[in-house]
This record gives sequence, structure tokens and C-alpha cells, in this order.
Amino acid sequence: MSTLKNLSPLLFIILLLSCGEKGNSESTESTNILENLTFSVDTVVVDAGEDFFVIPYGLGRIGFSQNKKRLWFFENDPLHLVQVDLNELKLISKTEFQKEGPNGIGPYMDGFQMGPNEELVIQSYVSYSKFNKAGELTESLKVIPEGIDSELATNYQKLYQRAFYDFEKNQIYTQPYREGNADKQLFVIDPQSKKASSYPIPEMRSVGDFSRTHVEESDGNGMIYFFAPFDYIEKEKEQLLISAAPMSGFYRMDPKTDSLEFVAIQHKTVPNDWNFSLMEAYSDASAFEEDERKVNEKITWQSNGMILGSSI
Repeated sequence: MSTLKNLSPLLFIILLLSCGEKGNSESTESTNILENLTFSVDTVVVDAGEDFFVIPYGLGRIGFSQNKKRLWFFENDPLHLVQVDLNELKLISKTEFQKEGPNGIGPYMDGFQMGPNEELVIQSYVSYSKFNKAGELTESLKVIPEGIDSELATNYQKLYQRAFYDFEKNQIYTQPYREGNADKQLFVIDPQSKKASSYPIPEMRSVGDFSRTHVEESDGNGMIYFFAPFDYIEKEKEQLLISAAPMSGFYRMDPKTDSLEFVAIQHKTVPNDWNFSLMEAYSDASAFEEDERKVNEKITWQSNGMILGSSI
């Protein structure tokens, strides 16, 4: 159902672009950038055997085996790692993971990565650790690194926010949100030596440009509101790719040489950057919510595939 919901705006745009007046057919053919776009929606049934899948909110974060033949995801309550055979479309196994104790991941799992040897790196609000597929903690990656600002080094939530773990190099890559006018940086952390190095990524300041925090006071109590656009770290074909929702370009790092470059992408049909501004401070929650709506609309536009027609 969620897949169909996400595709509906794209279907509307295809319909809109293909339904022009006959007299304008020549013009339509030259401007219809989605003319040759094709897609399909597949619904499959997976055999759970004598068990069943507990996915009231969807699959959430997922992982794949190296050969893409097996799917992994977590059920939340109770916490189980589920393994599905994508060729046979059947449940292979469910393995219980602990939230507390020596093998505990913490009260809430934020995400996980699947390694080449079916190792897992699991991140929660309080921990960042490696596990084997039997649910046993094999290495804690939550370290206070040397070589960076001590206030940031001891702030787990900020430093490890959306961190990415490289299984081959045993390194952590993270680009924490920095408030104010602080320059955006990529941090590379070695969990064994507990040392960190940093690389300037100034173009990623666009994330801070569209991020805001507002504190609402009422009867002596404070409520903190926050929003920020997405930023990403992924590894594709041995290259680390660093990008952000408000811009079209991206950074590319070669982990073998630690060389970093910015790759600019020039779109022809949509703006290359978000071209609107936000208030610097807010007197009430309604003004804050209006700016939050602007950012969320942009994110929704992108995630629904509206910029698929961009030529680069």
C-alpha cells in the first residue's frame, strides 16, 4: 500500500504531461521528459510456514546478503532478526535479539547494516555495536575519539547520528549536525585506536541552512522542536558517496587513499539547490511549523520521484 501511495504523485505527473491538446502535439513530444519512463509494481507473498511476520509499521530498515538472494529485517516487539529467501519466497529463520544485558542493543534500534560475512552493525539511541547473526555482541563501536573537539567527542547522539560503518576498513564515517555557522565536516573514526580524522565538506552546510531548533516555553516547562533535511553516506563500487537533500551535487571519497572530491551536478529541468529561505528565529510554534512544512514538502517531492525527469 505504501508503494502505491508514493507512486501516485508520479502517476499524476505522467498523466498531466501526456494529456495535451492535439494542436500542441509537436511541442509536447519535445518537452515530455517522462515519455519513455516505465515502471512496475510487484506484490509478492512470502511463506512464513507455521510462523507469521510482525510488521505493523512495514519492514523499516532492511539489509541484503552479498548475492542479493536473502533479505534481512527486524521485528520490533519482541525483537527478532528475520531472514527471508527471496528466490523461494519463504521464511528461513527468526533470531531473537536482546534489548538489555551484555548482548543488548538498547531500548530503541535506530538502524542496522549487514556486512559481507553476515555480521551486523546495529545503532540505537544509546549504543553502536557489531553483532553476529546469532544475536551476540562481538565489538562495541561506541568510542570517545581523540583528535576532535571534546564536547562533540563525548556527545554520542550528535557525533554518531546516521553514522556509516565500513566493514572492510573497520572505520566509521559520520557527518554530525553542527549548529550555528560551524563548517560541516566528515569524521573518520577508528574504533580500535580511538583516533579520528576530519575532512571539510563545506557544500554540506546546506543541511544546516535548512535546519532549525525552537524552544517553546509554557508554565515553566520547555518543549524543543527540531527539523532538518536528510543527509546520506553510502558506499557504492568501493567509493564513499556523501550527499544531502537540499543540493544536487555530492562528495566522493576513495577509502583506499582517503581522497575527497566534490562532484557538481547541473540539472536542466529543476533547481540545483533549494531556493527558498527560512526564518532565523521563531516567536511561536506556528511560524516554526510553517518553515518545517516547507522543508517537508521538498523532501516529499524528492522521495516521490518528482525529479526523475532531470537531465544531468
